[in-house]
Amino acid sequence: MIIKKQYTTEDEKHTIITKNNNLILIEVQELFEGKFLIFSDVPIEKKIVYVNIPKKELEISTQRIQALEKSNAELMVMVTTMAAPTV
Repeated sequence: MIIKKQYTTEDEKHTIITKNNNLILIEVQELFEGKFLIFSDVPIEKKIVYVNIPKKELEISTQRIQALEKSNAELMVMVTTMAAPTV
């Protein structure tokens, strides 16, 4: 069963969520028509999608991610060094 509750303020939103704690909040809609909380009494089924990626493409992507992580770490060191107070 799906239940749709309209709210206008953040306080009202939290009150509705608290009053419906026996249900599962599955969606929050903020539309031109208004703001809505969508509840369900059963969890949403998770859809699993399997993707085949060629091994070479996966290796290239892995190398790119590792290079970006290394660059990010180096930048963090630079930012930390620049932000350190001078004595």
